[in-house]
Amino acid sequence: MCIMLAGLVPCLAALFGIVKFYESRAVELRTAEIQNQCTILSNQLNNFGYLTDTSSEVINASLTQLTDIYNGRVVIVDKDLKVVKDTYDLDEGKTDVSENVIRCMRGERTSHYDKTNHYIEVTSPITERGGDQVAGVILASVSTDGIEVTRQVLYTHGGVSVGILMALLAMFSVFLANRMVLPLRRITGAIENVTEGYSDDVLHVDTYTETEQLCEAFNKMLGRLKLLDESREEFVSNVSHELKTHDFHEGAGGLTFRAGRSASGDVSGVYAGYCQGDRPGKPDHYGSALACKDGSVRTNYEYRNHEYQ
Repeated sequence: MCIMLAGLVPCLAALFGIVKFYESRAVELRTAEIQNQCTILSNQLNNFGYLTDTSSEVINASLTQLTDIYNGRVVIVDKDLKVVKDTYDLDEGKTDVSENVIRCMRGERTSHYDKTNHYIEVTSPITERGGDQVAGVILASVSTDGIEVTRQVLYTHGGVSVGILMALLAMFSVFLANRMVLPLRRITGAIENVTEGYSDDVLHVDTYTETEQLCEAFNKMLGRLKLLDESREEFVSNVSHELKTHDFHEGAGGLTFRAGRSASGDVSGVYAGYCQGDRPGKPDHYGSALACKDGSVRTNYEYRNHEYQ
């Protein structure tokens, strides 16, 4: 899951970043293109005196062509803020006192991108011949529906691409997870096999440094357990053999037991298990302890000393 999130976040960030960059770049290019067309048109308006006579077929054809190409609207305003031409025939003869028109009358070119309504509005001043005085304003509004359609296509194709990438990443995550836990499964299986008995196989999983260290510790522990288990089995075998005989001896001391009972008759049983050394210099080992009828438990060494005393 973490791997998928780590892959999903940068993919989505890249997708949104690409679409955002495309949109800003496309709007910038479209704005510059419309500004250029308005500058060319303003020169033609001066040449034909269109602000005083709007009957020029050449200018009207240029305006129609411009609006058809860019799917927009062109409004021409004179220096008195009166609309002398509107390609939509909606505001002719009216006064336009919008902020962008006023700013353009002062010689400032303006542009505005309305993302909600999908259009770009551009203003360009019309200067008088032979001077810098502003005689009018060209107000052009063009549609950005094409940019919006391209944005949606990018989001759709990008979303599909991200989905495919996430599916591939999910399969890779499952494969990688199985590869990572495989050494741990081998170690777990080896530990579970201990309950069925010890074997001579040495656990060796060196896939990772951690698993290698774990195997070394496990092999040391298993070797110690095997040694203790073998000692216990040997002791139990010896005790079983002695208990099955009628007579058993304790060595050179000459002390003899019969039917698992001491000569004095005060031994009632034998305990077997891991015990401490019963005499100086002898290490801990699997050994026996005698259960006496007086309630005490003594090692063979302690019992022999007691008998001789």
